[in-house]
Formats: sequence, structure tokens, C-alpha cells
Amino acid sequence: MSRYKLKSAKNPNHEIVVGWDAPLNTYFCIVEDLGIDEEEADPTIFWIGTNYDEIMTVEELCHQIANYVTIFPETVFKLKQDALEAFEPSPVQALFRNVFDQNRN
Repeated sequence: MSRYKLKSAKNPNHEIVVGWDAPLNTYFCIVEDLGIDEEEADPTIFWIGTNYDEIMTVEELCHQIANYVTIFPETVFKLKQDALEAFEPSPVQALFRNVFDQNRN
């Protein structure tokens, strides 16, 4: 799994993390509002990439998070490279992946 912390030019209170989740085979993004007290409410205001094969391209990720942040080209490149790295799932991950794939078809 890769993780890159980004700064939002659109809202300085937003902390944004994007990355590649190899076990889920998806890109992801988490946006938290640092102005929200964690003890009063969940600061996570946006979260995508929590399901298998949910976001398959960096371009799709960029489109879905455009309201929060623009990903710079060097990070786009790193994200694409992360998805190309070989990933050998654990036996449990492979089992769940097979079950998921069978139920999806």
C-alpha cells in the first residue's frame, strides 16, 4: 500500500491522503477536516477506494477528488508505478479475493 499526503489549495483545513491499496486493487483517497474535533464528530468527510477494483485508474481518482485537491504530475507518476508493482496476496487475501470474484460474476 502506498500513501501520499497532499495539501489542499482549496481548503487549508483539509488533510488529504491518496494511494494505491494492492490487496483491494484500487486507488483510494481520504479527506479529513482538521477543523473538526475528533471527540465531537468524525473528521473524515470523504473516503473512496474501500472496495475491490473500485478505482482502477489514476485519472478516475483525479476526477473523483477534483473538488478537494489536484494531484501533481510527479505524484500521478508515483501512483501509477505503485499499481504496477508485483503483489503476492497472503493465503487469506487470495481466498477472499476468489470469493469476491465468484460473487461478482
